[in-house]
Amino acid sequence: MIDPTRVRAFGPWVLVKVDKPPEKSAGGVYLPQGNLEERTGLRTGVAVSVGQGYFNKKSETGRVPKTKYTPLELSAGDQVHFRGMLHDVNKYHQQLDGLDHSMVHADDILGVVEE
Repeated sequence: MIDPTRVRAFGPWVLVKVDKPPEKSAGGVYLPQGNLEERTGLRTGVAVSVGQGYFNKKSETGRVPKTKYTPLELSAGDQVHFRGMLHDVNKYHQQLDGLDHSMVHADDILGVVEE
């Protein structure tokens, strides 16, 4: 198994420490294993490592862009919402220590929680 603290995300990928889904609702009702959050596919977590961003290719005119990467609009430590179904499917295949970390593509991050 790989220690997630030693993983550095590359390109448009983000290493996310996934929050555990709530066991109780706001009203105190215990939620079953397949609760609404997991069925809708929305999960939350904290970005641990963020890649450089999207690689810039040559434009149609053949000009080389000024920067090699277009940076992502988030940084390590941001609370993010992402498509959770991908985490649930891939969490056993990523060989990360523990099941609370997941590599998520930037396209699957739906938003960042502002403070």
